[in-house]
Amino acid sequence: MFGELAFWEVATPLFAVLLGALLSRYYDRRPKVLTWILHAGQVNLKNQEGEKHSVRTHVLVLRNAGKKPAENVRISHNNLPQFSVFPSIEHEIIRDDEGAGGIIMIPRMLPNETININYLYFPPVHVGEIHAQIRHNEGFATDVRIVPNRQYPGWVNALIGGLMIVGLTTAIYFVLQLGILVFELVALVR
Repeated sequence: MFGELAFWEVATPLFAVLLGALLSRYYDRRPKVLTWILHAGQVNLKNQEGEKHSVRTHVLVLRNAGKKPAENVRISHNNLPQFSVFPSIEHEIIRDDEGAGGIIMIPRMLPNETININYLYFPPVHVGEIHAQIRHNEGFATDVRIVPNRQYPGWVNALIGGLMIVGLTTAIYFVLQLGILVFELVALVR
């Protein structure tokens, strides 16, 4: 009896602090700008004289996954080639002194807003030489690695989710039982 009571007297405040921190992080109103490269490619062309030319392209995707607008989103570029922004939104281009690089500045990205920036450039420039860091007034954007993934039917996702919940509750139960056992053993030793 004493061991179980002592365990809960320690575990309850720790659980409350952990839960409070998680809820605070989840409900905190702040922008969270995510970025990823959707695709990169090259098209080889021939003109009428038979000369070969190459054109390279890629798409940079920006998404504000936060609950607050991201102010002054700045996409820095080592080389700023021809580009287009979709959907067409207000933006400003700030060129550096040398003229090769620059910044695309988007004054405001609303929560859940997604913007695609399509770049068009020529060899020898590669995708890694175009943009540098992406920032906004409250921090930096987070690079996300994307992998094409098969979409399963809803019933498969529900089944897997149910099995995960059963497994998680079983694991929590065993951890709590182990904690109670440890406290009872400590109480017996005293």
